[in-house]
Amino acid sequence: MELLGGGKNGGTAFNSGPGSTKRADSIAKPDERAGITCYLVNGVCHQAANRILLPAGILVSAARGYSVSSAIFGTYGKVGFWPCSAPFDQCTGISGDLPECVAFSGLKAEEPMAPTLPLLEGEDRHIRTIKQAYNTFNHLGATPLEAMKFHADLFDREVEFRLGDGLGEAANGLRLAKETVELSHWHMVDAFAQKQISPVEFIKTFNSMTLKFQDDIASALNKAQYVKLLDLECDERVILADPEIIEALYGKEVSNEVFTEYR
Repeated sequence: MELLGGGKNGGTAFNSGPGSTKRADSIAKPDERAGITCYLVNGVCHQAANRILLPAGILVSAARGYSVSSAIFGTYGKVGFWPCSAPFDQCTGISGDLPECVAFSGLKAEEPMAPTLPLLEGEDRHIRTIKQAYNTFNHLGATPLEAMKFHADLFDREVEFRLGDGLGEAANGLRLAKETVELSHWHMVDAFAQKQISPVEFIKTFNSMTLKFQDDIASALNKAQYVKLLDLECDERVILADPEIIEALYGKEVSNEVFTEYR
C-alpha cells in the first residue's frame, strides 16, 4: 500500500505540450486549484492539473496513482457534485503566453514546446471525446443519479480505450465496481456535508473505499489487464488522500489520526 504525495515543488517534469500559458494561468486561478473546490469531493491534485493542462491537450496520466484517481473522480473532476460544485471555466477567450514562461523555456513566444511523452495510439482523440462529454453534460442541473451515471460512462470510455471492447463478463464486473464506488462516494460526501461524520471518519472512509475499488477491479480482471488499466501491479494499492493536504485543511491531529496506520 502506498501513500501518494502531492504539491507543486520538488517534482519531476514528465510531460509538456504546446498551449497558451496565459489561458492555463487563468484556468488555475484564484487558488491554483482550477475550480476543484473540495478536496476528495470534486477531485484531487490530478484533476486540478488536468484542467490547467487543458490548453496543451495533455493529461498528467503518467503521475503515480493517476489512473485510480481518474477512475474515481473523472478526468476533470466531479463538476456539480454535492455539496461543492466545481465550475470548470476553460477560459476559451484567452490566448498567448506569460512573459516569464517564455523566458523560462528559452523559446520564442511563437515556438511551442514539443510533448515530452509520446501519446498512446488514439489518446489525442480519446482526450477530445472526454472534453466533449464534459462540455455537453449538464453538470449543475443533473440529479445525483444522472451525475453518477455520467462518471460511470466516463469510466467505460477509459476501460475501452485501455483494454478494448472485448472484455465479456469482465466488463460487467468493472461497471459494477464503478457504480459501487460512485454510490459509496455519494453517501460519504452527503454524510460529511450534513455533519453526520467527522473529517477523520470521512477521510478514513474515503481511503477504505479507494482500496476496495482497487480490489474490486483486481477481482474483475486478470493481472495483465489490471496493470494496463490502472498502471499498477496487481498486488499494488494506492491511497489518494495526501497527508500534507489533509493537514493543511484539517490540522495535524486529523492527518496523524488518519494516516498512522498507513505509515
